[in-house]
Amino acid sequence: MDQELSNQLTEIARCHAEERGWTWRGEVKITDESFKGEAVWAVHSNAMMRGINARILIRKSDLAIVHSGYMPR
Repeated sequence: MDQELSNQLTEIARCHAEERGWTWRGEVKITDESFKGEAVWAVHSNAMMRGINARILIRKSDLAIVHSGYMPR
């Protein structure tokens, strides 16, 4: 994945988390996954720690958020 796409996905996910009042911390990890049969990018915040993690799934075809979740602890 190129740096421009990585930055774009991170920004989409960060804004989504902030809109919901979720804390956005630390290292971001982006993985290639599928969700309900669609190819998605999974963006994980605070990836190397337990808790304070957002996981936001972004559809590859149009960069729309299809699912998200947050673990405060």
